[in-house]
Amino acid sequence: RGNDMIVPTSSIMPTASSGMSAGTGLAAMSMIQGISGAYSSYQQAKANKLVAESNRRIAEMKARDALKRGHETEARSRQSNRKVIGAQRAALAAQGIRVDFGSAADIQTETANIGELDALTIKNNALREAFGYTTQGQDASMQGRLAYQSGITQSMDTLLTGGIKAAGYYREFR
Repeated sequence: RGNDMIVPTSSIMPTASSGMSAGTGLAAMSMIQGISGAYSSYQQAKANKLVAESNRRIAEMKARDALKRGHETEARSRQSNRKVIGAQRAALAAQGIRVDFGSAADIQTETANIGELDALTIKNNALREAFGYTTQGQDASMQGRLAYQSGITQSMDTLLTGGIKAAGYYREFR
């Protein structure tokens, strides 16, 4: 028969070397996947840390702003209170009342006390607002550190898992 072709059995039947090549290939792919996944986890961890650090800085700016606004509002409140006391003194003096004695002095003292209480309330509210922002900043910083550590741990786990899979593929097809 002249048309029959003889096909070598090595092209049809897998040999030990072709199984080893498949195992090596699968092992290499598994390692590449592990490295890629680990790098991705690491990059995500770095990004999360940067976002958290940015949030911390923003919270610190808000805290400083709250203190500044509080200080300015407190100063305006005190100035306004002094104007009220001045107007009281002028009105009392216009009526011929001595402004430094008796009921006239009591009215001014009461106005000064109420004004001081208002100013201290403004200051306290500003401090509380700033404290809230400071706490937010500290929380963001902590979350960033935890996210970074978690990402590093995840990348290490991914590397180890990829290595274990690669060793398994290599051993299976050896």
